[in-house]
Amino acid sequence: MTTELQHDLDKLGIAKNAREEKKRARDAKQQASAAELQASAVDHSETPVAGHRGPQKNDEAYNARMASLYREVVLKEKPAVAENGFIPLGALGKANGNGAHAAKPEVAEPVAGD
Repeated sequence: MTTELQHDLDKLGIAKNAREEKKRARDAKQQASAAELQASAVDHSETPVAGHRGPQKNDEAYNARMASLYREVVLKEKPAVAENGFIPLGALGKANGNGAHAAKPEVAEPVAGD
């Protein structure tokens, strides 16, 4: 009687139990699908995918539109309107309330005197 492990199945590539069989089947399936994907790999970064809605990765027009909407809705900035190809300096001011509006006149509060 020997106390060594059985290595003949390992050398022949035979699974010793059901767990190893399932693991080998899963690995073979993953390798087959990876090879299939690699064989049919085409750069789809610029072309829209059929049935795919919304922006594609690195879509400059979409990013510019979202930046414009962010400035308009969140930062409450008015879009700069070009006049004869020039943007007026007033349109470039800060629109976040830090000195961009006229100061309110101070009104004296009536006080009940003695």
